[in-house]
Amino acid sequence: MADISVLADSERVTELIQRLNQYERDADTQSTGMLNVQSREYAQLTESYTPHFEDYLEAYGYSDLYILDADHGHVMFSLSDTNILGTNLTNGIYRRSGLADAWRKVTGTGKVAFIDFSPYGPLAGSETSFIAQPLSDQHGKMNGILVLQLSPELITRIVDSRIGMGQTGESYLIGVNKQDGSYEFRSNMETMGNGRHVVGYSVDPPLDYWSKAVESGVGGGFDTYKDSAGVSVLVSYNKVNAPGVDWYLISKMNENEVIQPTQRIYQIMVVIGGLLVALIALAAVFLSRAITQPLIEGMRFAQAIAKGELTTSLTLPQKDELGDLAKALNNMANNLQEQHWLKSGKEALDDQLRGDLETADLATRFITFFLANIWAHSWVLYIC
Repeated sequence: MADISVLADSERVTELIQRLNQYERDADTQSTGMLNVQSREYAQLTESYTPHFEDYLEAYGYSDLYILDADHGHVMFSLSDTNILGTNLTNGIYRRSGLADAWRKVTGTGKVAFIDFSPYGPLAGSETSFIAQPLSDQHGKMNGILVLQLSPELITRIVDSRIGMGQTGESYLIGVNKQDGSYEFRSNMETMGNGRHVVGYSVDPPLDYWSKAVESGVGGGFDTYKDSAGVSVLVSYNKVNAPGVDWYLISKMNENEVIQPTQRIYQIMVVIGGLLVALIALAAVFLSRAITQPLIEGMRFAQAIAKGELTTSLTLPQKDELGDLAKALNNMANNLQEQHWLKSGKEALDDQLRGDLETADLATRFITFFLANIWAHSWVLYIC
């Protein structure tokens, strides 16, 4: 409604309504008659304003622009509606049209008026809506009415933003017919109805969430319902907070399309979780082997030492505490081996020198034993 208020205060509109009122008086137009819009004077009066208003309609998407006489209801100006131009809205053939309703409502209240969609005779019964703004002279007296015509396509473009709505999501308007209380579309619907769900079309019986939207009012709400095709849909609804209209905004999307991304995320999480479990299990196996295998080797080494296999050695590639332990165990084995050699050598020497022997024989046995064991011990050290 801000659009029409700004336009109503513009210099061109103020100037045009003054000139049209003056033309109406100069033409001596009867209050119940028609305004002469076929004269040369009328054409010269309006032709300079037409391009500006055409640019305005193209920029904002309105279908037509009217200027009405405040006193008698003459249609003094229209860009394209030649059927109604010049007629009288109080007693002419279009006195029951939506445009006539706009004139009566503004003149009766002195305020901006919005006329809901209804079949419009001058456009062959097409669904049409109007928004009307009173015009005032320099003394604040109403001297005309500015009216903009709204088409179903304009409302649909405003409402049906499909961004983020997927393949089945759509927003649309419904309204309650004041005459019979039926629920009718107030914007065209594209995802259902095969072209039938357009402004003015009524679904009987009304859908459950339509009734719930009207019942909830400005509080709005959301829930899961079945649409007219029996498909489960997620629906949100709210009343349009605009004066003069009883409209409700409905936004819906198939439930399957809503939950499909969530299911996909769950599937990806399950796969990732399985991979993580497998990686953790493999890491646990390798870590366990890295810890237990050196311990097992150490146990085997200790068992071999206990059996007297003093030449056994423990080889571990680790350079950590387990590697240091292996070096300590190898040193221990070498010490035990040396102690065992000394003990066994002493016992063997006693055996060699036992008995009644001559001095020369005793010396020969000692030297022979000593050299043999020294070389053997040196070889063992070399090998170790």
